[in-house]
Amino acid sequence: MLVVGFGAAGRVYCEAFAKAGAKVTAVDPALNATAMEAAGRLGIDTSHTLPDTLDGMDLAVVLTPASVSLKIEAAIGERPGDCPVLDLTSSTPEAMHAAQELLGDRLVDGTVMGAVGLGGVATPMILAGEKAQAVADILAPLGCRITCLDGVPGDASTLKLLRSLFMKGLEALVVETQLAAATLDQNENLPLALSDLSE
Repeated sequence: MLVVGFGAAGRVYCEAFAKAGAKVTAVDPALNATAMEAAGRLGIDTSHTLPDTLDGMDLAVVLTPASVSLKIEAAIGERPGDCPVLDLTSSTPEAMHAAQELLGDRLVDGTVMGAVGLGGVATPMILAGEKAQAVADILAPLGCRITCLDGVPGDASTLKLLRSLFMKGLEALVVETQLAAATLDQNENLPLALSDLSE
């Protein structure tokens, strides 16, 4: 399995996949000696560049910043190999459509519904695309919790946008409530006022 992007989320996934028995190669141009050493202890191969071929890979996972995902996917598409490519970046639905132009039915649009730093590899994931179920069959035994949509690349990203809209509104509501409680000198009693919500 190829994982492109060894940032915070990439490390979580790579380590979990390796511990579950998968053969993992992590690619990131910003890899430093400390990260490479830590990966090596877990049996994760590392590289600063994409391999010349993806023949023999069962899956490529893109976990880069969204700003470079299309460039990465174009480079993947130019290499030999026909494994599915799972885009787990925060790319827009339009970017997913563009990626599908590059990769065809190999592209799977994925969105993670929560903080990987908290939930780890079991953070719920939604996939869309022709190869979504094939990707789910690879990742579920490695600890991922996946729901596949009957849809096309861009559909999962759309759900991510809706979730972001809700979460930003919720965060704003929490901040406004805390500010109001402070103004009314009710900080200590606020949990009491909201206690039924945790039941």
